[in-house]
Amino acid sequence: MIERNGMYGVPGYRWIPGKCKVHVEYYAFITEAAGIPDTLEEAESKLA
Repeated sequence: MIERNGMYGVPGYRWIPGKCKVHVEYYAFITEAAGIPDTLEEAESKLA
């Protein structure tokens, strides 16, 4: 069994079938904050 932690409820891995192509996008940002947001949506709302 593979056990990996995730972030904001999203797993840190996924299984894909052999000979399969997957397109993924990653985003990162740095900002000052009073605390860590509880959800990704809360973090995104601070950027707008």
